[in-house]
Formats: sequence, C-alpha cells, structure tokens
Amino acid sequence: MTQLEQQSEKREFRVTGRHVLIGFCAFFGFILLTNVVMIYLAISTFPGLESNAAYKAGRNYNQQIEAARVQDRLGWTGAIDIAAAEDGAMQIQVTYTDRRDQPLYDLSVEGVLRRTVHQNQDVPLQFKMIAPGVYGAAIDRDRFSGQWLLKITAQDALDHTHRLDKKIYIRR
Repeated sequence: MTQLEQQSEKREFRVTGRHVLIGFCAFFGFILLTNVVMIYLAISTFPGLESNAAYKAGRNYNQQIEAARVQDRLGWTGAIDIAAAEDGAMQIQVTYTDRRDQPLYDLSVEGVLRRTVHQNQDVPLQFKMIAPGVYGAAIDRDRFSGQWLLKITAQDALDHTHRLDKKIYIRR
C-alpha cells in the first residue's frame, strides 16, 4: 500500500456504537430539556386553579341551577357594548330591559373584569346609570387591552338579581 492509500483509509468515517449512543442521548436530552422548560412556563403563568373551594362550589351546584331558573323567570335581558368615551377612554355599557323591552331603572350594577389567563389581575367596576336602562363604567383602553372575562351583577330594590358573564376583547 502506498502512503496516499493509507491516508485515505484514515480519513474514512465510520459510525460506531459510541456515536449512536451519543446521538441517542443528545436527542432525548434535548426533548427532556424542552419538556421541562415548557412545563415550567405553563405552570408559572397559569396554575390552573379556577376556584379555591371547588368542592364547596360543586356541592352548591343545585343552588346555582335554581338561581339561574329564578333569573330566567325574572325576564330581564342584559346586553353588553364597549364604546369610546369622550376623553378617549373606553366605556363598558350594559343595557338592561324587562320582558316587555322596557328599560330598567335604579339598578345597582357592579362588575369585575378578570383576565382569562392570570388570577391576580381582577379589576372591580362600578357602573352608573348614563341613560334609561343603560349603565356604564369607564376603563383605560391601554391598561385593559386584551381578552377579559366580564362578570356583571345587577340588583334592584327588591333584591332581584341578574348575573351576566361574557368574554370581551378590548383593542388599543
């Protein structure tokens, strides 16, 4: 054999068991690292806990069904609208009517804006009557942009209660 043939034989690459083992461990190590990062990010941004008292809420489910039936018999209708206010802010407006489509006056209307993915960003809202049957609460467009869950509770002088939940999206 000449010297040139010996050098070409030395340069030839062969896959050995060691190479396969290193590739195998690197591949599954990368998968494991990616899973750990994704699990950490998922748990740190939303723990998945919707209620601290899930058992109690489950036991009260029949009362919630009955409250919904009472609300349906009441005949109130609530419609949500998001409008621009004069000062450039946003205003959440709720229009309440009875079963004859007459506006409802003198309601005590309160609400909560909840982030759909973060628990500790709830924002209480106090609605004021701005027109017959129309109640409004001003919000800052820049601070509250994004997707929210709006929970509204209206109550009259006779303690009749109407609850309204709706997902809303506020644009900047």
